[in-house]
Amino acid sequence: MPLINLIHEQRQALRANERKGRIALAGLLASAAVSVGAWGTIWLQSEGARQEAASLQAEVDKLKPIQQAIQASEIQFNSLSPRLATLQDAAMSTQRWGRVMNHLSHHVPTGVWLTQMKCMQPAVTDPVTIELQGLAPSQELASEFILRVQASEDLENVVLKATSGDQVNERQMIRFELKGDLVGTAKPAPVTEADSEETK
Repeated sequence: MPLINLIHEQRQALRANERKGRIALAGLLASAAVSVGAWGTIWLQSEGARQEAASLQAEVDKLKPIQQAIQASEIQFNSLSPRLATLQDAAMSTQRWGRVMNHLSHHVPTGVWLTQMKCMQPAVTDPVTIELQGLAPSQELASEFILRVQASEDLENVVLKATSGDQVNERQMIRFELKGDLVGTAKPAPVTEADSEETK
């Protein structure tokens, strides 16, 4: 009798072990399926990323000639920009001088003669100074000429330097000298390291 009870207990233990084995097998198969699914998802994502990278690389390769042309244009622009700046400055200076000469040619009173015109610029940071010398039959006409020169938009700080009496062809004349600064010809002072440290 006691052997029968042991067999029953052994069978129950065997069934329990089989159940545990099936559960463990099912868990193993489930984890394997999840692993395979995760691996498949990762593989699909990596394939998608690889294809996207390949298409982006193809786009980069397609745009390389354009990028090289842009870089060549930038190099050419950088080499030519100082010349362009010089030409633009020269054009502005020519226009400015043209306006000054046009103003003088239209605003010299009758009887006033310009005998000399000179300009100088002691330093790049100073404006170009124009000196005009001339003859006038009277102080009034010399003063009128000075007022007309002061009306020029391209001249500033126009002042009378000196006047004196002079005999020209047996006529009494007034010799005058005036000076003014040409607008926009003073360059800003270069910034030094000491100046930049002071502003910090």
